[in-house]
Amino acid sequence: MKKKLRVVIDTNIFISSLLGGRTVKSISQYFEERKFVLILSEFIIKEIKEVLTSKELGNISIRDVEHLFKTIDINAEFVKPSVKVDICRDLEDNKILETALEGKADFIVSGDKDLLSLKSFHKIPIVSFKEFLKYLKK
Repeated sequence: MKKKLRVVIDTNIFISSLLGGRTVKSISQYFEERKFVLILSEFIIKEIKEVLTSKELGNISIRDVEHLFKTIDINAEFVKPSVKVDICRDLEDNKILETALEGKADFIVSGDKDLLSLKSFHKIPIVSFKEFLKYLKK
């Protein structure tokens, strides 16, 4: 049996999904279908909640937000990073890398240009959601 991919998804991808981005919704669907293991940390959950409560994001349905968190609670694997990373200009991006390292991720999926410019971290590819979607469809 093939090992399930272990994936860290950056906050911006979750927000895009809630805003109705079709491609990103596809990743959410693959996650719900358990095509990969979503690796999260308390930092990522906290950041998602902060973004949802602090910014004017348009018409995000409360039902969609509740569904996202319910799916995360049921399906995601939570890790508590034990190693600190300090390579990114944006200190918040380091926490994404820490989560990936601790969770032994196979991919980091992000829309953040700073993270994407790294291309990989400790041999973990950092890809856009479109690149990851192509990989999932293989």
